[in-house]
Amino acid sequence: MIGSRLMLACQGCALRGHDESLDSANCGNFIELLKYSATLNAQDAEVILENALGNASYTSPIVQNQIMKIMGDLVRKKICEEIGDFKFCILVDESRDESNCEQMAIVLRFVDADGFIRERFFDVIGVEDTTAQTLKKMCSLYDRNGLLVQNIRGQDYDGASNMRVATSGELSGIELFFQMLNCIVNLVRVSPKRNQQLRAAQMEEVKNLMERGELQTSTGGNQQATLRQPTSTRWGSHYSSACSLLGLYKPVWKVLGIIKANGLNRKIRAEASGGFTTIGSFDFVFNLHLMVEIMRVTEVLCQSLQRKDQDILTVMDSISITKTLLCELKNDHKWQNFL
Repeated sequence: MIGSRLMLACQGCALRGHDESLDSANCGNFIELLKYSATLNAQDAEVILENALGNASYTSPIVQNQIMKIMGDLVRKKICEEIGDFKFCILVDESRDESNCEQMAIVLRFVDADGFIRERFFDVIGVEDTTAQTLKKMCSLYDRNGLLVQNIRGQDYDGASNMRVATSGELSGIELFFQMLNCIVNLVRVSPKRNQQLRAAQMEEVKNLMERGELQTSTGGNQQATLRQPTSTRWGSHYSSACSLLGLYKPVWKVLGIIKANGLNRKIRAEASGGFTTIGSFDFVFNLHLMVEIMRVTEVLCQSLQRKDQDILTVMDSISITKTLLCELKNDHKWQNFL
């Protein structure tokens, strides 16, 4: 029975069926798997489902939830033993269940005894909101499982900008820049019509550059590109988004001008006008080039840290190399060339 429950959990399959009565044609994954197990083992068939002694069938939702909780406690215990007294980081992401109740999914990231980086899904807890005060209450979860809060060396939250706004009341310059970049990307790529306008503007720009001899032609070169939207949890996506906007800067600027003049309503025209002004400002253009230069260096480290087989010594070397390259970017010669 527990083996059937484990198999369904590993495959991410639902347990319950719409009709679990004895005469049902399909009692759901769990009951049907138990029936199949009974056909393979006569001893199991004598003690499960309708052949169970008294009420000892253990198939009710309440009993199954209790078994699931015990299994979860054993998994968490194993994870805590794996961490031991080592330092660890917590990764927290917002999620919602089928009843639309807010939850926080918690993942622990640490370096194991062999020096390899591990990420372990730890728990899902229901929360009323995602304020800093609520997140602080999660410390009791670590205490209950024997993890020392003082060993936490990093915290990462999905939608981190909103978290910091709640605590500090303001966004940093980098967060504000990517917030504006995200708004511009969303505005341009929100509909097929605007994507078509972007492609047309790109084709016109490529044609003009080729006529002036400012663009080389080659097989497979100068293909149509699209804007990429940054996500909340992967800084690598921010690099891709910044590069795509830099490559499509003039076509995006033209499309924003079209939306500004011919948007469906006042709200859309106002958003396009704000994006048109922002993308044409020196501060935005300077920060766009600066972020591409910096993240071109850090992208190698970002991709390296996402490898599952990465060990801590290699990571430390990668961090050291990245810091050296960033310091070189700040020296007088390279910085003057950038300016």
